[in-house]
Amino acid sequence: MAAKFLTPFFAMYNKDRLEEIQEACDMPYDAQSELLFDMLNDAAATEWGKRYRFSRIYSYEDFRQRLPLQQYKDICPYVQRMMAGEGNLLWPGVCKYFVPAASKDNVSQLLPITRDALMENFFTGIYDSTAMYLKSKGEDSKLYDSYSLWIGAHKRDQVYRNLSNILIKEAPFPQSLFIRPQTPVNKSNSHSELAALLEEAQKYPIGNIQGRPHRYFDFLKFAEQKTGKTGIKNILPQVEVFFHRGKPTLEQLQQAPVQDIDYHASFCTAEGFFGMQENLGEASMLLHVDAGVFYEFIPADADLKAENVIPLEEVKTNIPYKMIITTRAGLWRYVSEGPALVFVSTRPYKFYIK
Repeated sequence: MAAKFLTPFFAMYNKDRLEEIQEACDMPYDAQSELLFDMLNDAAATEWGKRYRFSRIYSYEDFRQRLPLQQYKDICPYVQRMMAGEGNLLWPGVCKYFVPAASKDNVSQLLPITRDALMENFFTGIYDSTAMYLKSKGEDSKLYDSYSLWIGAHKRDQVYRNLSNILIKEAPFPQSLFIRPQTPVNKSNSHSELAALLEEAQKYPIGNIQGRPHRYFDFLKFAEQKTGKTGIKNILPQVEVFFHRGKPTLEQLQQAPVQDIDYHASFCTAEGFFGMQENLGEASMLLHVDAGVFYEFIPADADLKAENVIPLEEVKTNIPYKMIITTRAGLWRYVSEGPALVFVSTRPYKFYIK
């Protein structure tokens, strides 16, 4: 599918989405309000929606007064019922996938990954990050002239409790055409998986690699040993960028952890896709305000009480905040177990991870 005319074609196609992102950045409160009420309307007939009378919520104040803050222990009984096959609990329909929250690999800490969350948050985020990269790179990029190598973490026992594997399996058209491997690699050990990834990479021209830095370096070290070549460009000559999907640190934003190719970072966990670098080399990430997540915040050093929670419009720069998120995975005012964010600007909202 990859061809030389595709990168300029997608760059033109990206213009409409980039304009939408800019509009959301210019009017973030409108974007967030529209998103919140779309989610409330969509989930009104669920058990959670009936319990908290979503159909009678008319303002953000109604929302924050009606719904309590939720931690994992509060939603755990619902998640267990969802895992047993019950539908229409926290979100419409039956949920197929559950992944560990905050890297805690036990059943009691699994979060739901719904179809709507995949399409309207995770894949939108991945697409938007590539659009941002192309905007930043300009005509020098040949991103879509080749394929994307996804190097997820080694998780043999439960292949679909790995977010990367779920994304590979559920990737929509046309993104699915560019992903390699096209099915999750599930080998007996990490060495075998790296061998399978290298074999796949040698079959197709690879233009970008997506994953986490430690996995990238595992792959690079293995590929150097197997090929006898040094450096990623000597092994995969067409690769131009590493897309970091995870929790990029400020140090990584300031000094790219990879060499010889571009580095583009996104903040993405099992809880959601939350932001990405707008420009290459920028030491902050743009908050994703129009893609499936409604944000509230609480100062990181404050007591977890409803009166300490503030909406996006009230955050200030240089203060660490914990996220309170509402998502299309059925997380309602959920207290994120992830790291704190520090905003460096509010027009647009840009942050780094504390």
